[in-house]
Parts: sequence; structure tokens; C-alpha cells
Amino acid sequence: MGTCGCSREKLTETKDAAVANMSKAGEYTRVKYHETKNYLGPIIQEKYEESKMKIQQYRPEKIDDNSKTKSITKFEETLPLKKMTVEEFERRIKKFGVPKEVGSQDADKINELQLIEGFKDYFPDIEKEGSLIRQLLLNPGFAVERVDGEENYEESVKEYKIPELLLLGNMYCANTPYYRAQKFFEVCQEELQPQIGNNDNELSEYMRKQFDIAYYVIMVLYNVAKDPKEQPIPDEWLNLDQPTVEGALDTIMEEFLDDVFGSASKLQREDFIEKLRGDCCKWLQPHFLRSRMYQEVFEPKKDERKL
Repeated sequence: MGTCGCSREKLTETKDAAVANMSKAGEYTRVKYHETKNYLGPIIQEKYEESKMKIQQYRPEKIDDNSKTKSITKFEETLPLKKMTVEEFERRIKKFGVPKEVGSQDADKINELQLIEGFKDYFPDIEKEGSLIRQLLLNPGFAVERVDGEENYEESVKEYKIPELLLLGNMYCANTPYYRAQKFFEVCQEELQPQIGNNDNELSEYMRKQFDIAYYVIMVLYNVAKDPKEQPIPDEWLNLDQPTVEGALDTIMEEFLDDVFGSASKLQREDFIEKLRGDCCKWLQPHFLRSRMYQEVFEPKKDERKL
């Protein structure tokens, strides 16, 4: 009897120890699961988006635009960049470009010869004066401003700002909402900080540049390369004075910041990307940026109509 009692006590102790160990193992597994999820989650998401793009053969988005500027949206579908993935575009730009010097306030640059060399195998027409792809990539809107009187000014090769070219590619190359939001964050946060603020200079600068690309750059290109059957852009759409443009952009930027940040002054990288790939994805779509600019300038608000 004594032996049996001792065995029962040992059995109970062993059972209790096993339960305790299982509890510890469960807690350890739970903690490690969440740590791994937080660490690998973004990586898995990126790989998923990459696979999705490949499965879809990087098909560009189909846009249903019924705005006053819908003819430009239709023209955008013919842009050569639609045939290239945003990743491939970025790879070529960065391969041939020249990084800025450490501590410099200038943007990374790529010159005209490097741009042509980087894309001529994919877009042979870039070597032809007046071709659509040449006018797009070598657009004066992306050029580094040169100063009259500087040494060899006339003979110097034109240079272009890499961040602005990356914006162009992000807007028009084959893409997904997730990658478009991620690439925009990377342009705005060159050092890849974990947060982005609603008062960051780069965010304001590159959002405004997107409006410039979607409105001015593409409209001017449309007038040059459009189908002869299409009507040209009215002069009043392009001949806007600077105060009008700045006033419209200030108003739209307030709307953008309120839409994306709400009452927050900063967002974590993941939250910012999630916003711009989801409910706020329109802010990275050229047709919306262009139509919003048009509305702000040419369509009076309801309260103004009553005056």
C-alpha cells in the first residue's frame, strides 16, 4: 500500500510538472509567434505582392475616369512605361544614376546619356528625337536646374533628378497599390526612417511634384503626341499663374494630409503604406490628382456659386 501511495504522489508530481511545462511552452510559442509575425509580416506581404504581380504579368490598372480630363487619362494608357514594371524601372535608374555626395542637399542625379543607355534596349525609340518615351523620360520638368555662367554651361550634359523620375515610374509603370504606396514612402523617406510626419518637407515636395507630373507634364505631352482626332488641351488649362497654382495646391494638400493622417502628426511606415494602398490610394493615382487640380481651379464651390 505504501509503495502504491508513493507512486501515486510521484505520478501527481509528474503530471503537475508536465502541465506547467506545457503552459510555459505555450506561452513561449505565443510570444515567439507574435514576434515572428511582427518581423516577417511585412516581408511576407511584399513577397505576396511580388508574386501577385508576376502572376498577373504586371498588368496595369484599368481606370474608369468620367471627369473633364478623361481624354488625358485615355492617353496615359498608351505611355510606353505601362509595359515596364516599377521594379525594373527603378533598377535601371539606380544602376546608371549617380548618388549624391554625403551631406549634400542635392538630389541623386542621372544624366541624359545615362538615361538613354539605361533604357535603349527596352525602349529603342528613346534615341530618336521627338519620340514619346524620349519626351517623357528626358522631360524638362525633371531636369536639374542649371545656372547661366557656370563653367562649360553650353557643353554640359543635361542632368535629371532621380527621385522625381522614380515618382514618374511609380505613377505609370505596371504596379500594385501596395508597391505604389511603398515606393512613394521610400522616395519621401530616403533614409527609410520608421515614421513619416505630416509636416515633412519631402512629403510636401513630392506630393506637389506628383500633381505637376499628372497635370502639366502629361497635358503638355498629350498636346504634342495625341491622336489627331482628339481635341487639344485648352490654353486656359495650362496657362495658370503661380498664385492660382500655389493656392490650389495648398488647399488640396490640406485635404490630403487630413485624409491620410487625420489627427495624427506622424504615422509609422506600415500604417502610412496601409493608408495609401487602401482607402487613400486615390492620392497616388494620376487621373485623380489631375481631376482634383482641375476641380479646384476651374469648378467653383457651391458657396461661391451663390455669391
